[in-house]
Amino acid sequence: MPVLFEPPEGVGPALGVRVLHEQRSPDDLKATLFDLGERGVLKLSGSEQEWVIDLLQPADGAPISQGERFMLMHLGLAEAGDRFTVGRDATSGQKIGEAHDALRTGVEADAARYLSASGAGFAAIVAGWLATVALLLCAGFYHFGTFDPPLWLLVPVFILSFGLIVMACDPAVRTVRTTDGRDLWTRAGGFSRFLTTDSSESRFDAAAHLDWYPRYLAWAVALGVADRWALRYEAQGVALPAVPWIFWYGFAPFHVSSMSTSFDSAINSATTAYAASRVSSGVGGSFGGGGFSGGSGGGGGGGGSW
Repeated sequence: MPVLFEPPEGVGPALGVRVLHEQRSPDDLKATLFDLGERGVLKLSGSEQEWVIDLLQPADGAPISQGERFMLMHLGLAEAGDRFTVGRDATSGQKIGEAHDALRTGVEADAARYLSASGAGFAAIVAGWLATVALLLCAGFYHFGTFDPPLWLLVPVFILSFGLIVMACDPAVRTVRTTDGRDLWTRAGGFSRFLTTDSSESRFDAAAHLDWYPRYLAWAVALGVADRWALRYEAQGVALPAVPWIFWYGFAPFHVSSMSTSFDSAINSATTAYAASRVSSGVGGSFGGGGFSGGSGGGGGGGGSW
């Protein structure tokens, strides 16, 4: 996995992280919106009170994936000039949740080329559940006094059950990378190393690559390393460059960290309002969309050298 200075061509951050880690990025929706902003499809306008998403290109004509197109459609963004306001109400939360579901469905469809079902993983999951059932049966027989299992039997069954259940809870166990998947894993992983690894100024001159920060911000968000990506500039005394597709109208000075916190808060408030409305109406359950993990700004850090 050599260090690479650009992301995989033709692959969005949500799909790239899905193949790299064999599980979804918790910030896939926000990363996709940022990526579409960088590609000129939309722009984001925000303040401490609200956030607005404006579509700049028709969804049918823009060079985007099917999952991204359906995501925009669920937000009511189909034609250039359409606008979606991230309100703090149940209706807005429902649309965001449906858009998130549509995006993830599209990512899973695209990931089929890179990930296939793992027979060994499926066998491990089945064995784990069987071992757990056997352990519970032994415990039940012992508790009711009908069977006194020997310690030499309980200990290995418990260890096997615990180990396999932990394995079964890992989404990566269910899939295995195809030939194309291994190639994408190498390219996405190499780019991830570039975003996160500290380097000397001679290897990475932040002042000479100000355009890289907004260009690669979406990938840093999807990978959960946006703080470390920002630190690459701040560590060299370089102010974070402006993100051209984000317009900030807040009273406080713009900073990517405060912007990200504000954006996350608006999304989480909307999805929470929708979840609360479902509970109050007796519908129950939840939708696949939802909040963000935050932490997409400056600060933080760590890593080695390259």
